[in-house]
Amino acid sequence: MKNQDANVPDLITDAELDQFVDRLLQRAKQFLETEGRVAVKVAKPLQGQLDRMELKDLTSILTVEDRLKLIVAFSFERSLMEAVFQGYTEGVSIEPGEEQLLMEETAGDCINIVVGNALQDFQLPGYAFTLSTPIIINEGKSIQRYKQSKLTSGEILTEKGTMLVLCITPGIYYKKTLEIEASE
Repeated sequence: MKNQDANVPDLITDAELDQFVDRLLQRAKQFLETEGRVAVKVAKPLQGQLDRMELKDLTSILTVEDRLKLIVAFSFERSLMEAVFQGYTEGVSIEPGEEQLLMEETAGDCINIVVGNALQDFQLPGYAFTLSTPIIINEGKSIQRYKQSKLTSGEILTEKGTMLVLCITPGIYYKKTLEIEASE
């Protein structure tokens, strides 16, 4: 898949991907502390490229189209997502039975806000990124790196649980639910 604009690079470099993961970790830390009212102990990149990643209980996923062709996933332990949800919705009246849906919306808000803020640092003049609508996976699962993709990640440790930040580039080999779409 070739980009239509010859002035815009198709893929990001390894250094840019590492910088982007670092920005995601810092922005996610801010979101967790400010919006979710959860203290963060450590936010750190995981070293090296991974071949496989185990997702947590609740994962929000979106794609950054165009220049990056990147999939971003935030994967939360349930205990952390429940704590973030409580902080994020403090003072909001919630009907019985709506908690799960609103918790998923909170996970979607988190990834939208964090990725949008992190992308500001990578904006090219006259060029806008396109983000997909977040999708939510309510199960732990294992994802495999496709041989032509890079899987880069970071981890945020909090008093309430762990969150993984995952970037896959190029994302064109994956379905929106992180299953490999291309044939080996």
